Amino acid sequence: MQSNSKGIDVSHFQCDLDWSALKNEGISFAFVKATEGETYVDPCFHKNWANGQKEGLKLAPYHFYRSKDNPGKQADLFIKTVKVITDRLDMAPALDIEMETAPISHEQFADDILQWLKRVE
Repeated sequence: MQSNSKGIDVSHFQCDLDWSALKNEGISFAFVKATEGETYVDPCFHKNWANGQKEGLKLAPYHFYRSKDNPGKQADLFIKTVKVITDRLDMAPALDIEMETAPISHEQFADDILQWLKRVE
């Protein structure tokens, strides 16, 4: 991928995108939300994936990490959800880590993230 490539992050908040228009605007890749926490599967994941792929964009699935949830269960949900598209990955899966107020130490948080990454790898 070129360093001047433009991409987007999509989820259920963008379920009815005009992928053709995005491509025409120079968008060449997208991170597509697959899961969040231990139980949430994005209802638009497969639709967004199929539409982005149809337009020839490079795609990567991502998981929205919840620090209060079990990292192994989160990884298992992600793996189960993206298993059907792993033969069509253009980019490595991604982990979306954002600031939360869950009562967890920095050390535990880092250990949990590493556990998720190793399991998905």
